[in-house]
Amino acid sequence: MTVTAGEVPGSEAKTLPAGTYFWRASYSGDSASNNEASKSECGAEVLKVEKGEATKETCGNTAVGAHSDSLSANLKRVNACILPTNALVSELVEYLQPASAKGQQLIEGIVYADKNGKPGPLLGVTEQLTFISTNAPGWYSLKLSSPLKLGAGKYWIGTITGATAGVAAERYTSVKNAEDYNHNAFTSGPRNPFGSFKRTSEQVSLYAVFTPD
Repeated sequence: MTVTAGEVPGSEAKTLPAGTYFWRASYSGDSASNNEASKSECGAEVLKVEKGEATKETCGNTAVGAHSDSLSANLKRVNACILPTNALVSELVEYLQPASAKGQQLIEGIVYADKNGKPGPLLGVTEQLTFISTNAPGWYSLKLSSPLKLGAGKYWIGTITGATAGVAAERYTSVKNAEDYNHNAFTSGPRNPFGSFKRTSEQVSLYAVFTPD
């Protein structure tokens, strides 16, 4: 696959027989040195397919990025995600680790529609995750109360954080202009539509889980 303008194209949908599968995600970087190479650990990504179970796919960055960034308070941030087919999105999954501050930090996952290449209308908000400073680093699930039924195309996935800062940190890969963000009070809920934003080059270790519909 070729990454274009910081966006990873959707993978081809596959139907697999029952069994356990191990897979890796890798990115070679680019010749202009804007974006760094990244690769997930062997055995870190496991897919178990049971008889009669729909195959689950992912959309987003499944690799643990080489860099970390502590989560600010009351901030909304998203990366692009391209669904290759009509889909039912059940959850977002993000790699989180403790940062410097003690206590807890509230996090919700968010899904926005695309509008002219930018995050537009709000489509969904996950259940709240409370990350505690003593939690272990790892992949954390942000579940939707009911699956989002989405058509094939481009979407924006990310998080909104609570009033406490610096308890949790995310991992990311450096990809030019990959992230759109703005300030948004957690207690007000994510704004609809997304609103004006600034950009960073952080492709966060975060992905959506979906089944082809």
